Amino acid sequence: MTYLNTADLADAASFRTRVKVAVVTAAANVVHEDPTGMSQSHADKRAVLARSILADPATYAALFVWPVVANVSIATSGLDSSDGDLAYQVSAVFDAMAGVTPQDLATT
Repeated sequence: MTYLNTADLADAASFRTRVKVAVVTAAANVVHEDPTGMSQSHADKRAVLARSILADPATYAALFVWPVVANVSIATSGLDSSDGDLAYQVSAVFDAMAGVTPQDLATT
Protein backbone atom coordinates (compact mmCIF):
# COMPACT_ATOMS: atom_id res chain seq x y z
CA MET A 1 0.00 0.00 0.00
CA THR A 2 1.50 3.31 -1.06
CA TYR A 3 0.89 6.65 0.56
CA LEU A 4 -1.15 7.64 -2.48
CA ASN A 5 -3.33 4.52 -2.10
CA THR A 6 -3.75 5.27 1.59
CA ALA A 7 -4.74 8.88 0.83
CA ASP A 8 -7.25 7.66 -1.76
CA LEU A 9 -8.78 5.37 0.87
CA ALA A 10 -8.97 8.22 3.38
CA ASP A 11 -10.80 10.31 0.77
CA ALA A 12 -13.28 7.60 -0.25
CA ALA A 13 -16.78 8.73 0.74
CA SER A 14 -17.97 5.28 1.78
CA PHE A 15 -14.88 4.74 3.94
CA ARG A 16 -15.27 8.15 5.60
CA THR A 17 -18.92 7.36 6.34
CA ARG A 18 -17.97 4.06 7.98
CA VAL A 19 -15.30 5.79 10.07
CA LYS A 20 -17.89 8.38 11.11
CA VAL A 21 -20.17 5.61 12.39
CA ALA A 22 -17.26 4.04 14.30
CA VAL A 23 -16.31 7.41 15.82
CA VAL A 24 -19.88 8.25 16.88
CA THR A 25 -20.32 4.77 18.35
CA ALA A 26 -17.09 5.11 20.32
CA ALA A 27 -18.13 8.56 21.55
CA ALA A 28 -21.51 7.27 22.72
CA ASN A 29 -19.74 4.49 24.60
CA VAL A 30 -17.32 6.93 26.24
CA VAL A 31 -20.13 9.22 27.39
CA HIS A 32 -21.62 6.27 29.26
CA GLU A 33 -18.42 4.66 30.52
CA ASP A 34 -17.58 4.19 34.17
CA PRO A 35 -14.48 6.31 34.89
CA THR A 36 -13.45 4.10 37.81
CA GLY A 37 -9.73 3.40 37.51
CA MET A 38 -9.08 6.56 35.49
CA SER A 39 -7.63 9.77 36.79
CA GLN A 40 -10.00 12.74 36.70
CA SER A 41 -8.04 14.41 33.88
CA HIS A 42 -8.08 11.18 31.82
CA ALA A 43 -11.83 10.78 32.23
CA ASP A 44 -12.47 14.48 31.59
CA LYS A 45 -10.47 14.60 28.36
CA ARG A 46 -12.22 11.51 27.02
CA ALA A 47 -15.64 12.91 27.97
CA VAL A 48 -14.94 16.31 26.38
CA LEU A 49 -13.90 14.68 23.11
CA ALA A 50 -16.89 12.34 23.18
CA ARG A 51 -19.36 15.20 23.66
CA SER A 52 -17.64 17.22 20.94
CA ILE A 53 -17.89 14.29 18.53
CA LEU A 54 -21.59 13.86 19.24
CA ALA A 55 -22.15 17.58 18.61
CA ASP A 56 -20.22 17.61 15.32
CA PRO A 57 -19.65 14.08 13.96
CA ALA A 58 -18.48 15.09 10.48
CA THR A 59 -15.64 17.30 11.70
CA TYR A 60 -14.31 14.76 14.16
CA ALA A 61 -14.71 11.81 11.79
CA ALA A 62 -12.54 13.69 9.29
CA LEU A 63 -9.85 13.98 11.98
CA PHE A 64 -10.06 10.30 12.93
CA VAL A 65 -9.79 9.06 9.32
CA TRP A 66 -6.03 9.60 9.24
CA PRO A 67 -5.05 7.59 12.31
CA VAL A 68 -7.49 4.91 11.17
CA VAL A 69 -5.87 4.55 7.75
CA ALA A 70 -2.45 4.58 9.41
CA ASN A 71 -3.28 1.07 10.63
CA VAL A 72 -1.50 -1.20 8.15
CA SER A 73 -4.22 -3.84 8.29
CA ILE A 74 -6.89 -1.32 7.43
CA ALA A 75 -4.80 0.36 4.73
CA THR A 76 -4.12 -3.01 3.14
CA SER A 77 -7.73 -4.19 3.31
CA GLY A 78 -8.97 -0.85 2.06
CA LEU A 79 -12.71 -0.64 1.51
CA ASP A 80 -12.96 -4.30 2.53
CA SER A 81 -11.84 -3.52 6.11
CA SER A 82 -14.29 -4.94 8.61
CA ASP A 83 -16.42 -2.68 10.77
CA GLY A 84 -14.80 -4.36 13.77
CA ASP A 85 -11.33 -3.34 12.57
CA LEU A 86 -12.48 0.27 12.16
CA ALA A 87 -14.09 0.29 15.61
CA TYR A 88 -10.97 -1.22 17.15
CA GLN A 89 -8.69 1.38 15.59
CA VAL A 90 -10.94 4.28 16.61
CA SER A 91 -10.91 2.98 20.18
CA ALA A 92 -7.15 2.46 20.03
CA VAL A 93 -6.51 6.11 19.15
CA PHE A 94 -9.30 7.72 21.20
CA ASP A 95 -7.05 8.71 24.12
CA ALA A 96 -4.45 10.22 21.79
CA MET A 97 -7.11 12.17 19.93
CA ALA A 98 -8.46 13.38 23.29
CA GLY A 99 -5.03 14.68 24.26
CA VAL A 100 -4.52 12.21 27.09
CA THR A 101 -0.92 12.31 28.30
CA PRO A 102 1.07 9.82 30.36
CA GLN A 103 0.49 12.08 33.38
CA ASP A 104 -3.28 11.77 32.84
CA LEU A 105 -2.99 8.00 33.00
CA ALA A 106 -1.70 8.06 36.56
CA THR A 107 -4.53 7.10 38.89
CA THR A 108 -2.82 7.94 42.16
